[in-house]
Amino acid sequence: MHFDITDELDPEQPWQPLESILTVWIEMIQRCKVVALPDDVGTTTYANAEGGGLLEIPGPPQDPRTGAKRRDSQMKPWTIVPWTPKDLEESVELWGMLVKSIEQKMGLDDSPPADQLLDAQTLDSALIPDGFARKFLSRVPRPRFKYIAPGLRVPTAEDFIVQPLIEANWQQQDEDDVPAILLFRGDALVDADELTWIQANTTAPKCPCGVYLSPCDQYNPYPQQDGFALILPFDLDSGWAKKSDYGVVQAKDDLYQSGVNPYNPRHPAQLQAFLENSYLQIQDGHWDVDGDGVAGGLDLWNEADTAEKWSNYAVQVGPTRSRADDKAEEEGFENRCAARHPGSPQSRGRMRNVGNLQARMEAMMSRHEVDWIQPFEVPRP
Repeated sequence: MHFDITDELDPEQPWQPLESILTVWIEMIQRCKVVALPDDVGTTTYANAEGGGLLEIPGPPQDPRTGAKRRDSQMKPWTIVPWTPKDLEESVELWGMLVKSIEQKMGLDDSPPADQLLDAQTLDSALIPDGFARKFLSRVPRPRFKYIAPGLRVPTAEDFIVQPLIEANWQQQDEDDVPAILLFRGDALVDADELTWIQANTTAPKCPCGVYLSPCDQYNPYPQQDGFALILPFDLDSGWAKKSDYGVVQAKDDLYQSGVNPYNPRHPAQLQAFLENSYLQIQDGHWDVDGDGVAGGLDLWNEADTAEKWSNYAVQVGPTRSRADDKAEEEGFENRCAARHPGSPQSRGRMRNVGNLQARMEAMMSRHEVDWIQPFEVPRP
C-alpha cells in the first residue's frame, strides 16, 4: 500500500505494509499531529434571515479543545498542525538534558538557571512570530557556556536579532507562515545560491552557517514549524557521511536529514534530532568540553564523513531506545559483523561504529516502526 501525506504517488517513494501505515497514522493521532475537527470549525453555514435572504454564520476559526485550524475542506474531518505541545515539551526537555550534560563536564554546580534564553523584547526585535520557535526560545534556560555544539554558539540577544533570512519589512500573513530562523550561529559564511531554500529566502549573497529552523509555508500540505537544517560551511564528500536512509550526504544541509521518507518526501528532521544527538555526543565522550562549552570548532563536523565516526551522526528514524535496551542487540550485531567481515583492527573498529546504529535499526524493524529501512552491509565509499 502507498501512503503519502502530500497525496502524490511518487514512484520513487517506497510502498509500505498496511500495518506500518496504520502505525504511523495512529501515532500522529496520539501526538495530535493530525486532529479530527468538529464540522463547524473553519467553515461557514447559512440560515434563512427573517427579512429574506441568507444569514451567514461563520464557525469558530479553530478547535477550542486543541487549537487546530482547518487547512483543507477536502480532508474533513482531519487537519494537520505545524507543531504539537508534545513536540515542544520534548524539545524543552532535551535542551535541559544537553545543557546539564555540558555543564557537568565543565565542573559547574547544579545552580538553577537565572534567565531564559531570549526574552520577549529580543524575539519581537528579531520579528519572530508566535509559534514553536518563539515558545521554545522563551521557555528554555540560558546556559552558562558559549558553544552548544562544535563551532555553534548559544544565541545572545545581539546575535539573534540579526536574522539573515528575515527581511526587515517581513510581515506574517498567517500564523503558520514562519520564516527560516537562525538558532545556533557559526562564524563561517555559506554562498546562498548553493541551497535553493536559502536563496528563496534572502537577497544576500552569503549567510552564516549554523542550525536553522526550517521555514513553514502556510500552503504546505504538511506544515512543520520544528523542522531544522544544519548548514555546514564545507562539503562532506568522501562518501562516508550518511542520512537516516543510509543515502550519502550530498549537500551542505544534508547531515541529520532523513533522506528518502516514504510518508512525506519534504519532511525535515525535527529539532529534537539535533538536540538528542548532541546530548549523546557529550554523554558518550565523542565531543570534548572546555571552558566555553563544546570544543573542537566547525572543523570537527568533518568527522561525520569518516569511516570511524560517521555512525555517530546518522540519526535514526523512529522512537529511540535506552542503551540498556540496546546493549545485547549491539553486541550480537557486532559479533555477526565480525563473522561476516574478518579483517584488520581498523575494519573491526568500523564494525563497532556501524553496529550501534544498525542494531537499533534492526530492533525497530522487528517492531515494525521503521520497516522501510532495509538491512545493509557496511557501506563503502
